[in-house]
Amino acid sequence: MFVLKNAPSPAGQYPAILHTTSATVPEGSVWWPDSLEQETFLQYEGFVILEVQRNTVASYQPNEAAYEAWKAAQPTPKPTAEEVLETLFGVTE
Repeated sequence: MFVLKNAPSPAGQYPAILHTTSATVPEGSVWWPDSLEQETFLQYEGFVILEVQRNTVASYQPNEAAYEAWKAAQPTPKPTAEEVLETLFGVTE
């Protein structure tokens, strides 16, 4: 079964959906049914708004505002050594 912590971080992000072999939903978690797609959850890196009914995620939608604010606050990644060399040598694809 898949489970998810029932409370997001202060920024609004839920941690990863976890697979467990437990017969019951752990305390502090909700059940994520197999029939509920996970692609949108992954695309928005856990920034979603859940609709929970009886300890089960019934549906969810992306929390686009929180996701965009979080992305904007992330540091810009440094270029890799390969990217620097490609720039210096004018390599384009």
